Amino acid sequence: MKKILLTLCFFGMIALPAMAQVSIHIDLEMEDFTFVMNNLPDGSGSTFDNCWSGNQGSSSLIDNTMKITVTDSHTGAPITQLIPEYSHYIEFHASEQQPYDYFYMCDGNSPSISRVWIYDFLENYSSPTGEYYIKGDISLPSGGFSTHAYTMQVVIFDNLLPHASQPCWVTMRSADINHDGIVDMADVGIFSQAFFGPGDPPEGDLNGDGAVNLADVGHIQSGMNNSCY
Repeated sequence: MKKILLTLCFFGMIALPAMAQVSIHIDLEMEDFTFVMNNLPDGSGSTFDNCWSGNQGSSSLIDNTMKITVTDSHTGAPITQLIPEYSHYIEFHASEQQPYDYFYMCDGNSPSISRVWIYDFLENYSSPTGEYYIKGDISLPSGGFSTHAYTMQVVIFDNLLPHASQPCWVTMRSADINHDGIVDMADVGIFSQAFFGPGDPPEGDLNGDGAVNLADVGHIQSGMNNSCY
């Protein structure tokens, strides 16, 4: 499958003496730069390694596990050690908001800026080649949907300072359409209006392929009674 290589740069302190700084160059490899997350309130929805491609009209399941290669931007030498730091996270930013037009994390994160802490998802903190992996089984316990893609950035903290990667773009979908923390008949009602109404509104397009059809019905059925609680 086609791989898209993104070049990301930030400055940080990685396993160096106190107050020493180094320019870091990061290559991020993913299967698709734009993708769709189909979320459920309890976090049992799609994961990064089992999400939908962002190709309108031909969306398919993909493995978007993230691999980063970290090198010194001056010398090209690999950075062989990352400092384990509980503050590292993936951050999602909403570009625009309409009523119901955002996803809301069940942990109470703001709907405009939501975060997933990744210290449990980094597979390795040392590598002789500077290659590090963020596990693909990250899921988002959330509801709601987006008509505009969220920007997603990996944020690394060092010496209490955040350093953000170049963003990619994520479209959010969920069977908990009204983002009240549970998939119930209220969501079925919203979906029914989208299914039987004109066009293909995003609240009914649960797999992000640009169409509201029987493929989306399965997401509502399998998600019924799923909740944050």
